[in-house]
Amino acid sequence: MKFYRVLLAIAFFVILNVSSKSQVTNLLINGSTSNFTMVSGDLFSWSYNVPIGATTIIEIWYDVNGNGIIDQGDVYWQSFGQTDGDPIGENGPNDMDITPGTVGFSQPVGLAPGKYIMKFTQNNQSVSFAGTVKPLTSPAHTISGTIIPPAGKSAANIFVEVKRDNKSPSFWDGVTDANGNYSIAMNSDTAGNPWKIDLASNPFPPNRVTPQGELITISGNPSGINFSFIIATAQVVGTLKDEFGNIYPNTYVQINSSNSMNYLQYNTTSNVNGFYQLGLIPSDLIANHNWSVTANIEHSKITTSRLMATTFIPIIYTADSLIRNLVIYKVNSAISGKILIDGNAPGFPMALIAMNSDSAQATTMSDASTGNFSLPVTDKIYRYEIFPIGNSQGYYYNNVIARAGNTGIIVNLSTSPLEVNQISGINPNRYSLGQNYPNPFNPSTKISYHIPLSGYVNLTIYSILGEKVLQLVSEFKSAGSYTVEFNSKNLSSGIYFYKLETPGFIQTKKMIYLK
Repeated sequence: MKFYRVLLAIAFFVILNVSSKSQVTNLLINGSTSNFTMVSGDLFSWSYNVPIGATTIIEIWYDVNGNGIIDQGDVYWQSFGQTDGDPIGENGPNDMDITPGTVGFSQPVGLAPGKYIMKFTQNNQSVSFAGTVKPLTSPAHTISGTIIPPAGKSAANIFVEVKRDNKSPSFWDGVTDANGNYSIAMNSDTAGNPWKIDLASNPFPPNRVTPQGELITISGNPSGINFSFIIATAQVVGTLKDEFGNIYPNTYVQINSSNSMNYLQYNTTSNVNGFYQLGLIPSDLIANHNWSVTANIEHSKITTSRLMATTFIPIIYTADSLIRNLVIYKVNSAISGKILIDGNAPGFPMALIAMNSDSAQATTMSDASTGNFSLPVTDKIYRYEIFPIGNSQGYYYNNVIARAGNTGIIVNLSTSPLEVNQISGINPNRYSLGQNYPNPFNPSTKISYHIPLSGYVNLTIYSILGEKVLQLVSEFKSAGSYTVEFNSKNLSSGIYFYKLETPGFIQTKKMIYLK
């Protein structure tokens, strides 16, 4: 009897585990329960069942050998998440079926002719369909050119795409032959001219495609639209996930850098595993610093449900390969207050940002008449800097330090230059010395520090040899958060240190002055 009880317990455990693994069921693609067919530019549809509110990862592969199986040699085209009940579509198509537990999509698409495989994965359970996209029978326009790959790389099976916004089909694709030649056949609908033409995805990261995002007016049969690659000498790589560890595929990840002379911006898209690679070339790295890497899945510039992931990189050198993983956080709290100009409400809406430079950022607009604002944030991030953006040019202000849940925060703008000021209406609960910003800098930078108790404060600048360069602060300070500006225009380039000393705290940090 004991033996049979053990068998019964094992059987119950197996049944429980199998039933708990939800997956995609009742899958139809273009009305088919097996292999699907369609003509490029025609309606493409699918529907399936999942647990209510579940997210499914959908992969689309170009089936090079036509065997209906994702294997070596097949080309990844795109992947995205589709969530039951999501009417917007965060990083992929929205759910077009309003029935809870049923997910649908139906829209014309200009897929390149060829063999494809679609893979649907939910809760680590997958189902795949093969299909065929037939050529457009009577194309009105044909766009053509050549792709030159990096040395030693294959020129075959690279997707080129012309796309536009807010109309269907929103894109038309072509794929290269063994010599790198491609052609994109499309119908007569050229509304939205000019269209953007680019590679559908970069097959050779971190090397950079050139040109990027060219605009072309489609008339007749545009030809000679060629692409090549610039070899990257530095890269930033990482994964994009949410706070619970779920991956975000097909999401734009952007790197930008700005200084007084130049602004650079490049982007890529995370792959099916949420992995991204951003490459930089030597000309990017000369006299550029203060790099930011960001990823945003919300369509609006104003934060609603999820924060923009961000990380700050002071400087990138040739041959660097830096890992920066990004996390998308859900909104679960707020920071509220008022923005003032010389003590009065602005009288017009102003954009504000709450930023933690190594985690995330959120944006909102203040009330036009009162200056009141509420910034959506997460309490999983400890500290934010609040400051105005957009139409704040011409005003002087200091960043305000705040935490999730704080109310009554005042962001003061002034028409007159500011001295060293207390920059927060709240008292911090611990001592800290912030990293100077910008860093590297030329010729000035700002240093923030936070003291939970009133006391005498020294903030001192030292050379790399330990010599005292400048006494920035030496006075009694009330508890609070402060910022001070350091101007190094009379000093030589190099590494410097700044040291905060209070009765209960001492900390030193490094900064870089680059002329």
